Parts: sequence; structure tokens; C-alpha cells
Amino acid sequence: MRQPTAAIRLTDEESKTLEEWARRGKKENRLVERARIVLLANAGRTDQRIAEALRPRTARVSKWRQRGAKRLGGLGEAARSGKPAKYDQATEKCAGFSAVTTSACISTDPEFRPKAADVVGLY
Repeated sequence: MRQPTAAIRLTDEESKTLEEWARRGKKENRLVERARIVLLANAGRTDQRIAEALRPRTARVSKWRQRGAKRLGGLGEAARSGKPAKYDQATEKCAGFSAVTTSACISTDPEFRPKAADVVGLY
């Protein structure tokens, strides 16, 4: 059964934030798309019209409209099932490296980080 269309009523501050996200800047493409969907929904567009304008499937538009109705916090990534992350912020020693690379970066050398950055810079 189809869910009813969620009504989106953003505050001026929320609209401004989403407009900043939609400009791409340093945001991920998926967050940019979500911001654009919610902004168009706020403007009164139907899921079908949003899908025509942005080119995702209508089901995807519906999903992000529903999540966007829960405010900006609903536009982030939902928790996923599966094996928990091996590394977190407390165990990560080399900021900017992936979790896979981090296992090779754990060192007691206080100068390790600059040395590692120099080595990575060579490649």
C-alpha cells in the first residue's frame, strides 16, 4: 500500500541550509540530491514532477520526501545492519585515511603522521 505524500513545511533557516547544501560545495552528491528533493517538495511539487526535474526514480523521491518531513536530521544516513566498524574516531590515528589504510598507520612514533603524509604525497 502506498504511503500518503508527506507535506513539507520548512522554516526559513532550514530552507537556507538546504539551499547551501544544494549548491554542491563540499557536500556529497547524494546529500545534494536529497536537499534538492526536499526543497522542491517544500515548493509544492509532486513526487512525479520532482522525479522529472531531477531524474531519480519516483520511489526515491518519495523516500526522501518522507525522511525530509522529519526535518534535516532525516536526510542523513540511516543505521545499517552488518558487522560493526572496526575503527572509530577514538582509534583512528591518521585523519584523512580510510579505515582500511588506518590499520597500517597505527604507530607510537610522534612524527609518524607527517612522515606518512610525505610518503603518501610521493604517490
